[in-house]
Amino acid sequence: MRVRAIGHAGLEIEVSGLRILTDPWWAGPAFAGQWLPWPAPQPGGADRRGLDYVFLSSPRDNHLHGPTLRTLRPGAAALVPEMPGGRMARRLRETVGGWPHIVEMPHGRTLQLRRGVRATCYVNRDQSVLVLEDGDRVLVHAADALHTAPAAVIDHFSALLRSRHPPVDTLFSGYAAADWFPDCLRLPGKDDRAVARARGLLAAENWLRVVEALQPRLAVALPPGFALLEPHNRWIEEVRRGLPLPPDLHAARHGGHGTRCFVAGPGDVVDGVEPVSGTGSRPSPAGPDAAPAGPWDDASRTPACPPQLDATDLADLVARLDARVRHGARRNAAAGWLGAEIRLRENPGLCLHVERTTLGACAGIGPARRATVRLETRVPVLESVLDGGGLDPIVHGCGAVARLDDAEDLPALDALLGLLAPPRDEPLPAWRRRPLHELALVWRQRWPLALHLGARLGLLTDPHDFRHLDTPPAVEPDRRRAA
Repeated sequence: MRVRAIGHAGLEIEVSGLRILTDPWWAGPAFAGQWLPWPAPQPGGADRRGLDYVFLSSPRDNHLHGPTLRTLRPGAAALVPEMPGGRMARRLRETVGGWPHIVEMPHGRTLQLRRGVRATCYVNRDQSVLVLEDGDRVLVHAADALHTAPAAVIDHFSALLRSRHPPVDTLFSGYAAADWFPDCLRLPGKDDRAVARARGLLAAENWLRVVEALQPRLAVALPPGFALLEPHNRWIEEVRRGLPLPPDLHAARHGGHGTRCFVAGPGDVVDGVEPVSGTGSRPSPAGPDAAPAGPWDDASRTPACPPQLDATDLADLVARLDARVRHGARRNAAAGWLGAEIRLRENPGLCLHVERTTLGACAGIGPARRATVRLETRVPVLESVLDGGGLDPIVHGCGAVARLDDAEDLPALDALLGLLAPPRDEPLPAWRRRPLHELALVWRQRWPLALHLGARLGLLTDPHDFRHLDTPPAVEPDRRRAA
């Protein structure tokens, strides 16, 4: 096997004469212009060469990036994890405008690709792990599926991979948390930088947890592969660039013994289990602003700020918001009052109000008033959500900042996001069209789903626990596992 890192979770894998591309992202920003792929990806002609398969690990914009997928030569089969309702396949068709051949990979079931290559996909909610085997080597591409999951979920998948695919030769896995939690939540008493650093160390510790469980011959750490463009998010970049790299943590813990560890940059190559550094740019403490001239000019490094919306455009936006929250209230019936504000950076001084009562929900515009939760965002982000793009530009793309007066108000934020979530456009839900198939799908994924539920209920440790955000969590290496 020969693997070339392209950037972010993008890999070009050559195995037994097949060429497999994973999670390609290089043609422009993601999440409504919030994320810039950086350091500059190195497609290296992958968009011009013939491909046999394209594996997409997640429906998120940084893994299933429509503009990039449309640059590829036609003919490759798309491998996607099977998710409830055919979510991945539907998202691919909607994003790209159709894909001739899509293969949905059931959780844990091995598929025989051409030329004796076997592929197995393991689904972890809306993320997935790909295992490739050619008879000589085993490659695990975990992308973002494991290192931000609860510890019990990580241990479950690690045990599954270790028992079904021993021994693992090469592991490719991200190591940095990328969601908006907890960096884009503001609470009284919360030390944003301290909490962000602790959460970053936790993600790196989880990377080590996977490596120590699988004990691959080579563990490749995939850097975040993106830069946040909004000026108010630059501090997140500073904290992230100040964190130690997982291979350094592994060396400090194990003294250089055991698994070899390597941080991959765009253009780097892994030939078998031998890493070779390429000529692509590397992350630097100065961030993307100091990157040499290349595909990203000054305009692309700083998001354009649209002018203020006039009265007509504001009225249209409010009408669309009102229609969305009214539909959301009917879809997610809940008791209790909710008062929320959405503030647009382009129109300071004005507030979009969202109010929910037992009778329903509505939206309007006016001066600031009492609100349980305040959401600050930009017009393109809100428009993307209202256009049916889902909540990803906010909750994954860091496209908004939520301000709360107390941690007890966090359920109100969840309720607001539930009202903003786009309606399901299927005339007949999948569970009604093919109930036995959907039930079998959930049954195959029952253990990771049960573990996630346990973490959400507080029965297991959850890295996304909303409690105690006013103090950073303690992250101490578990030396008993290292021993």
